Amino acid sequence: MRQQQQLKAAAQKQQMQHVQQIGARAQCQQQRTQGWQWVEQRLEPRRDVAQRQKQRQAAENRVWPKPPRQPADLPLFPLGPEELATLDYLQARVRMSEAEAEQALARMCTLYETRQQRTRRLVFSFEKQVKPTIEYLAGLPGLNLKQCISAYPTILVKGMVSELDRRLLRLRNRLGLTAAECSKLLSKSPHTLLTGDLDGRIFPFLDGLEALGFSREEVKAMVLRVSTLLLFSVGKLHDRVAWLKGLGMSLDDVRAVVWKFPTVVCHTSSNCEACLQWMQQLGVPREECAIIIRRLPPVITYSAQKRARFLDFMRDEVGLDDAGIARILRHTPDTLGRAVERLRHNLVQLEAFGMNPDQIRRLVVTNPSVLRMDISSPTYRNKLKYLQEELQVEDPVDAVVSCPFYLSYRLDRIVLRAEYLKAIGASYTSIAAWLAMSERRFCEKWAGTSVAQFRAWAAEWQHSPQGRHWLQLASERNSLMHTRRVLLEAAADAASDKEARVEMEEAAAEAAEHARRHREAQRLFQRQAARAAEERKGQHSREQLRLEQLEEELQRQAAQVEQSAQHWEQQAERLLRLARTAAGEQEPLTEQAAI
Repeated sequence: MRQQQQLKAAAQKQQMQHVQQIGARAQCQQQRTQGWQWVEQRLEPRRDVAQRQKQRQAAENRVWPKPPRQPADLPLFPLGPEELATLDYLQARVRMSEAEAEQALARMCTLYETRQQRTRRLVFSFEKQVKPTIEYLAGLPGLNLKQCISAYPTILVKGMVSELDRRLLRLRNRLGLTAAECSKLLSKSPHTLLTGDLDGRIFPFLDGLEALGFSREEVKAMVLRVSTLLLFSVGKLHDRVAWLKGLGMSLDDVRAVVWKFPTVVCHTSSNCEACLQWMQQLGVPREECAIIIRRLPPVITYSAQKRARFLDFMRDEVGLDDAGIARILRHTPDTLGRAVERLRHNLVQLEAFGMNPDQIRRLVVTNPSVLRMDISSPTYRNKLKYLQEELQVEDPVDAVVSCPFYLSYRLDRIVLRAEYLKAIGASYTSIAAWLAMSERRFCEKWAGTSVAQFRAWAAEWQHSPQGRHWLQLASERNSLMHTRRVLLEAAADAASDKEARVEMEEAAAEAAEHARRHREAQRLFQRQAARAAEERKGQHSREQLRLEQLEEELQRQAAQVEQSAQHWEQQAERLLRLARTAAGEQEPLTEQAAI
């Protein structure tokens, strides 16, 4: 009996709430209609009755834009003078469209009270709040005014100009921001700068980053790159650092992870542990999981659905078992970060090249990065073209499977080494062997020469028609790559060129020493020849003949030594010229890479 009464009372209460909701909506509709009548009477009194009636009918059917993450039955308020002035000013000063201005106004003047489960209208002044704030923001250098107000329109009514200026000044002094950088940060995250607790949350978090070993400039760079960092507490940062250290990471590794992916601090331990367990189920040891996370920090943010799609693709379409998938994760973890559709496209291109499923599986297991390569792109198409045309490989598919890392090497490395081996008459059939060697080992062990000789030949060959053609194709690859990758490779090339330049200078010094010794020998032979000519005078005919032959022999040896000396002098001069040329070409790249 008691339960029936409770159910009846609950039903009556629910029915009463429904009736009240219907009445509230009807009242809002009436207020909206009255608001539009007021607007028509005040702003457009000369319109004819038919047109005004048509406008009013459209207004009644119009849906007022609602702020995101707010209830669907948000009450609609009539437009007053302050709202109308704000709408006009947003369109005229901020360059918003009518729909964008209405959306911003709706979010700006409507407050949702969570505890009371109701909304109320925010009363504001256009002249005292909205207009001064817009003018202040417009005066900040480099600020994207439209982006800032669209992201957080409440800044126009909540942030007084003096308070906003004070907060920005404190943040600028703390991070060492310029005016333009501060404006950039405000454009991306106005809510954080306006409502964030500087002393209780933001500044302690920045102190926590510096305690990890980041410099002030590095902290500033991270905040400018990911402005949402200022939303997190220092406690979350400490929890994430402790979790990463628990995997066996050193402080340097933790710092590298946070630098690559600063938002790692916002993810909960449950998400991180779920990703860790997923990798361990595939057979990846826990200590290697730390290596994967260090190389690809966003892996801990991937959803279970994304991981499941990746596994289905690897198992069903590529034909790999869990051991093969674990190998891919260990060696090229960013493959997991690629969209499955993109990986499927690359797989189709390998099949179009002529590979069967077994060859693809063998290639992927040996070189896991192959799945990230689109061999239909110019970068890889040029490598396959050189393989067929210049190296004259009969079966390119078998050659790529036999040398799985051929596609991973740069085209200029392949071309220069192959053409050098052709020039000196050495064997170039074992592609995998001479490509995998370091430059010094390639020159000394495979070619039987030196790095200086190889660089000297390359400096001359690159000006030939064939060299210009292939090196031009190799340089086109840089236009398709990320700037940071290009600069890293430029820095590595600069270091290698510097080492080769030092070796060329040493070889030039050695050649100059050889030339000096040959010159000394030449002068010695010339002196001995002159002495023999002096001794020949006044001697018997037989002795004169012997001395004459000795003189001719000494002159011949002096001439040979002179030729050798000239050769070594030319070699020394050539090596020094190449070393200076390489230094002049690499200095700009080195400076750019350092920047």
